[in-house]
Amino acid sequence: MQAKRSVKIFISLIILIIIIFFGALYIYDPLKLFHKPWVHKDLSLWDMRQNAAGIINNQNYDSIILGSSVLENTSSAEASKFLGGNFINISISGSDFWERSIVLNYALQKKNIKKVIFSLDNYGIVYARKGDIHHKQNNWDFLYDNNPINDFKIYMNDKYLKCLLTFSNKHECVGIKRDPDRPNAWYKLKMHEIRYNGGMGNWFKIKKNMPMHRIFLNTLKTFKQRRLMKRGKSKNIVQLKNYLNETILRSAKNYPNTEFIFVLPPYSRVEYAIKAQYYRDDFELYKSSLKYLMDKSIQYHNIKIFGWGNENFVDNLSNYRDFWHFSFQINSLIIKYIQSDKGLLTVSNIDDYLNIFTQKALDYNLSELNDKIEQYAIDLK
Repeated sequence: MQAKRSVKIFISLIILIIIIFFGALYIYDPLKLFHKPWVHKDLSLWDMRQNAAGIINNQNYDSIILGSSVLENTSSAEASKFLGGNFINISISGSDFWERSIVLNYALQKKNIKKVIFSLDNYGIVYARKGDIHHKQNNWDFLYDNNPINDFKIYMNDKYLKCLLTFSNKHECVGIKRDPDRPNAWYKLKMHEIRYNGGMGNWFKIKKNMPMHRIFLNTLKTFKQRRLMKRGKSKNIVQLKNYLNETILRSAKNYPNTEFIFVLPPYSRVEYAIKAQYYRDDFELYKSSLKYLMDKSIQYHNIKIFGWGNENFVDNLSNYRDFWHFSFQINSLIIKYIQSDKGLLTVSNIDDYLNIFTQKALDYNLSELNDKIEQYAIDLK
């Protein structure tokens, strides 16, 4: 009898320890997965692949901004003001359509979403990437499977367990203060802010050991060799159609009452010119994918596609920190353009848009740009 009693006590202690442990995790919850924040209300960690789950679970919203880094500077308040609804911005830096579809489908299941603003990045349209090698999908996708129990897995590592022991307030445990209007915005960071309003000359003011220097010096090298380092292996049009069907179009089909606003990020003219002049096959795939999406917008009446590749501001490098990322003022401009339907692509105007877009890209003087980069490289020595 004594032995049985000891076993029961032992088992009861184990159960009690487990309850206390998971109860403490539930209370601490730095990613705010299980409840609205009780202590660290304005703090969040940087990785939106993980953070988005808590925002979706606990914030009040009915509309979503879900892009790559090009939409991280978009104001939720501005989107709500000009487009209606109550937006949140859960844009994910470096994300592709596949990753974002995981987050998007979860959000669509949780609430009745009115509007979704989604960036149609080049690397999604041409390369059909499925995941970032630096953010393995199995390290975060379980947060979006509608099983709250396995969400505790995200905390089962040395980092969070050490934080839990002391309920640490350190930034690596609970994050830093971020503006909930655009929690992953980067435009105020000095290393980015310095690059604007002076064209390419400002891009080279950053320290020599910064990655951007290597990017531009590689750009110089690749211009000379008439090739570019690819971000991935391009697909054929059948593969791209399947990819678009599996990701963004599936959501549009399954949620006909949600308006999907797909935006083609207004990269600088240089980006388009490089594709058109050096990678014509990829450029043609890009245009074919857009026309496919345009055809689908007839079938799915809840889709709108916007493009501003023919606007003059994409020629002005003062609006950019590099060839791809634009200033936050352009993010604001995008919202106002969407409100007024400026840049809305339709079946009737897509051919004219692409013809002008292509000609502008082909006419851009990359040799002159090459000379400027070469001179900046000389000045750095």
